[in-house]
Amino acid sequence: VEIFVQNADGRGRRRLTRNSVPDVEPVWGPGGGRVAFTRYVRGRGPEIYVIRAGGAGLRRLTVNRVPDHHPDWSSQGKIAFVRFRATRNALLVMNADGSGKRRLWSRPGIGAAVWAPGGSRLAVEIFDGHDDEIYVISADGRTRRRLTDNRVDDFGPVWAPSGRRIAFTRYANGSNDIWSMRSDGRVKRRLAGSPAHESVFDWTRVPSRA
Repeated sequence: VEIFVQNADGRGRRRLTRNSVPDVEPVWGPGGGRVAFTRYVRGRGPEIYVIRAGGAGLRRLTVNRVPDHHPDWSSQGKIAFVRFRATRNALLVMNADGSGKRRLWSRPGIGAAVWAPGGSRLAVEIFDGHDDEIYVISADGRTRRRLTDNRVDDFGPVWAPSGRRIAFTRYANGSNDIWSMRSDGRVKRRLAGSPAHESVFDWTRVPSRA
């Protein structure tokens, strides 16, 4: 598995990575000049790397015996990622060069985390032992709020460009539905449903008044 970039019309395809190990979970940095991603390193856990959009400047940002996954890059230049351990996962942030690592949250079940526009908060998937739920945590790790509380799976949070709403996938009764809610967890709305297991979506970049 390798990482490519291309124009929105499908032209200008360019290969960024070339390995015998998988490179996955690419995410653009601010301004589109760099890409962070996860590389499966032989003999170690997956690690976080960064590369320039032109294919040069490959740099490894984490070095561990445990898996580091799910990088996400804030508009302020910070990279959040999740460190997987046998009993307790950890949500960490670091600078774009791998320095300044700090832990925001450590608990069982932490999955992917995504930055809000402006970089003041992150939406976090957490498996609580029964199902997946969505939380919001401040960028300094001091405040946390649970947004969903169900006996169904809520996952895949995506922030609206305004930062005032979050779209997510709810899996219940054998199908995935797309929902949205305010960033405080209120005013939940079902937007679309499908009997298939499709849950890849995004917000338009046109500012929203929602």
